[in-house]
Formats: sequence, C-alpha cells, structure tokens
Amino acid sequence: MTSAIGIAALDLSAESLPFIERKFAGRVSRPEDVAAAEVSLRVGSASFALPSGRYGAWEVLLNTCLVLGSDPLCFLARMHAQCEIHAWVDGPDRAWLAGIIDEGRRVGLMRDGQGWDDVTALLRARSDEPVVMSYSVCDQFPSRSVANWTPPADEDGEPNRDAWYDLDEAERWRLAMDGVQELRFGPETLRTSFGHCKSALDIKREIHEATR
Repeated sequence: MTSAIGIAALDLSAESLPFIERKFAGRVSRPEDVAAAEVSLRVGSASFALPSGRYGAWEVLLNTCLVLGSDPLCFLARMHAQCEIHAWVDGPDRAWLAGIIDEGRRVGLMRDGQGWDDVTALLRARSDEPVVMSYSVCDQFPSRSVANWTPPADEDGEPNRDAWYDLDEAERWRLAMDGVQELRFGPETLRTSFGHCKSALDIKREIHEATR
C-alpha cells in the first residue's frame, strides 16, 4: 500500500527515468523501462539521483504516505517500516493509537478478522505501560540487537552474546527499552519523516525543475 501511494504520487514517466538508479542495473533511460523502474521502486532497490543528492526510494515512498495520508495510513506506514526494529507507543498514548486503529477499520483500511480487536483491547487495557511492536520472523522483543547492552567476554575472550538469555526478563526489558527510545511514536511524532525526509512530491518537483 505504501509503495502504491508513493508511486502514484510520482506519476512515473519518461521524464523521470534518467533520475532513477536501480541496484545492479544502473540508470534506466528507455520509455519501456517504466515498468522495471516501478518494480525496483516498489521493493526499495532503487534511488533517485537528483542535482541536490541521492535519495533512497524506501524512505521516499514512506514519507509520501506521511505527507498525504490519514492518521490510520500514517500508522500503517510506520508499522511497516519499524515493526521489526520495535517502534513503540507510551502508556498515555495507548488509547490514542486504539482510536486510530478504530478509524482505520471503520473506513476499511484495516480489515476485520486480522487481529485488530486484540490489538485495541490490549491498548485500552491500561495506560501506565508501553506497548512495543514485535515481529515473529525477526528477533522478538526484548531483543539484544536493540538493547544498550555489551556482552561479557567468554573464556576465549570473545563476546558471549548468549549471556543475554541469562539476564532476568525485567532486566532485558529495561535494557531493550533504553535502546529503542528514539522509536517512540505518538500524536506529535506520527508524521515525523523517515531518513532524508523527501517525499514523492519533493522528488517530482525537483525532476520537473531539472528538466524544464
């Protein structure tokens, strides 16, 4: 969804092709390359090489949703980008996020039968603890990969990363939460841009100016 919205806003044409660089394939230049360029943009394996600099497509597509989208769409974009690295919402903002999910379901952006009832119930259950995103395919929270934690040395002097699992659960949570503070989102940061902060509107504007 984030890719579709960003690509629609880019309105790809032959004019924009010389500014798109694909990994391992270089720049595209022929009108018939539009479809290939779109695929590269959708999977985040392309960047825009503009007079002002080089901008990764992944951030461009996400930032476009933050600029053009409703609150539910902005939440989905942020979840898509940061669920694996454990973005989180603080206790006082839990009810706020539950309301955004309710609105997303009301307008059909979030489908029934996908577990959203459980999510909103969890969010509304209390307001004194954070709720952290965790993705089962990757390291689940609390994860040593995001924690402010230095593994002790083993008997050979090598980092003993397995020592993480010897810590009690409360200590792992504390260290991991310390490591993801900048990933907190709430009403004031829902639309905070990713990376280089460029959206498709910025890219399209600069391409137009460069080709006038």
